[in-house]
Amino acid sequence: MTMSARIDGDCRSLSQYFQRLFELLCETTAEDQVAPPEAVDTTALESQETYHSISHLIKPDMLINIYGLMDFWLKQICNYQRRKNNLSLGYSDIKGNDDLHAYHKFLTKYVGVNLTSAAASYVRLQDLRAVRNQFIHHGGHVLDNDRQIIRIRAINGITLEGSLIVIDNSFVWDVLKCANEYLCVAAQA
Repeated sequence: MTMSARIDGDCRSLSQYFQRLFELLCETTAEDQVAPPEAVDTTALESQETYHSISHLIKPDMLINIYGLMDFWLKQICNYQRRKNNLSLGYSDIKGNDDLHAYHKFLTKYVGVNLTSAAASYVRLQDLRAVRNQFIHHGGHVLDNDRQIIRIRAINGITLEGSLIVIDNSFVWDVLKCANEYLCVAAQA
């Protein structure tokens, strides 16, 4: 099986998994809406709530899964290109603005892979990286940083409620499609 076929299979598996997670999201959102309000002691050291919601964890988890898929396969593709071309440097030796940029730079500048047909997907995956980083490093909130707020607000499928990032379903499906496109183009080189 080719690397691009394996990537496509992984993306299809994530798609099926996400369909199930979206069903779970509908169920948990409905549960959240009928959960009785509770009075709690906000100064207590431990939560006294009897109902605990999980709906807010589902979409960020999806984005983290997509980014993990990207990171795994880009390492595989870069290592394959290094062996195939008998190169002295690896992707970890290339400095970029971020990990995704370093992989891209390794493939395009050092190896010479033509990824222009996947340029739009690469830009969208940088959006994924920016949103994912806010969840990983800041709990899904955008800190009071004008540049970062402007960057996140400009992402199609992402909105802010105060400082909290809200992910539209379309963003999840779009970045999964872009991950598949970008990885398959890179793997076929």
